[in-house]
Amino acid sequence: MDGNIGIPVQCNFFEYKNPELDPLFQTVMLDMVVKCKYNRRKNGGYSVVFTPFAIVRTWKKEHLRTVFLLLAGDTDYGKRLLSLPNENSENSYYWTAMLRFVIYALSLYVGEKFKAYLAEVTGIKAGYDWNIIKQNSGEDFIKGCQSMLSENRLGDRIMLELAEKCDAMVEKVSLKQEGKEEYLLKNAFDTVFLMIKDKYAVNSANTLKIEEIERAIAGKFVFADNAQLRRGIVKVILIMLETSAFGNHVSVTEESVERAFRRGESSSLLLSKTGELCYSCAEILYLSAGKTGYERLKAQYFEEIEEYMKDKSYFDKDIRLDFFEKYIDLFTGIPQNMLHGEIMGKRFLLESIDEKTKELRKTAIIIADKLMKNTL
Repeated sequence: MDGNIGIPVQCNFFEYKNPELDPLFQTVMLDMVVKCKYNRRKNGGYSVVFTPFAIVRTWKKEHLRTVFLLLAGDTDYGKRLLSLPNENSENSYYWTAMLRFVIYALSLYVGEKFKAYLAEVTGIKAGYDWNIIKQNSGEDFIKGCQSMLSENRLGDRIMLELAEKCDAMVEKVSLKQEGKEEYLLKNAFDTVFLMIKDKYAVNSANTLKIEEIERAIAGKFVFADNAQLRRGIVKVILIMLETSAFGNHVSVTEESVERAFRRGESSSLLLSKTGELCYSCAEILYLSAGKTGYERLKAQYFEEIEEYMKDKSYFDKDIRLDFFEKYIDLFTGIPQNMLHGEIMGKRFLLESIDEKTKELRKTAIIIADKLMKNTL
């Protein structure tokens, strides 16, 4: 599922479909999938890990609490959580823990459906690795999840009941095709990747709500229906999470609990093909002119780089001019005190570059040398 974004990602997903649950997808649920991550073994075989994953939108607090009571109100975990102070701060354990449990419950629901599918189609009997969950969950949380399974609380009836208890909190997105472009994963990746970069540039604490991603993808690309739109969004989210370009986050407001994402630990090191081309030029200027020269020459330098690339037909549906210009904004907007780390910290990206990038770098050196001589 790398979508030719230039970042190897060994994963894909199965999507759960049930027309009876369509009301749920009109409210708090974006999609229900099972992520499939695989690695090739030395003996030629594959090791595969399946991870059920319910991707939710923002919840009204009243609805989240109602659903939590329905699923876990009489468990030890539920009783303990409900006895805690009900706070509205972003770091409120009460609400973040409640949402986390509900997401686990919904994920277990799709996990049960996938287990049944595997057994029917392949005869394979799958199970859950609770030892992995123990690494970041307490015993009462795990017992609460296990009790939902043993008591059959996660059937279709419960899912339909959940849909009835939750109102939509998001605006309906338009699927009109005028002015939009074909969906390509690499372009969707750049769209969301640059959104999270822009958020971070304004304030390192800023987050990107899942509804913002939904609106951005729906507003830019052509989709036949809402199901196809959901799949397009899921592909981007899974790649962003798998590469740690962003990480999961929960924001708590006065009325809602927001499903969001925050800049990931690898986001400063990851770039798409378009981003790598832009970085390749930025690195040339920095090495040629130093920190002060970079600041002085960057505007004219990237203007000439862009003109050269247009003249040599670099830009097409794979290397997009609009994304390249946004990456220019990114690399020309780096604060001077962070410039060295941001440029030199990515040089590993240049270890394996294609011929077209090599040619661009040769021209970039010529442009940088010319501008430096003209300013002496």
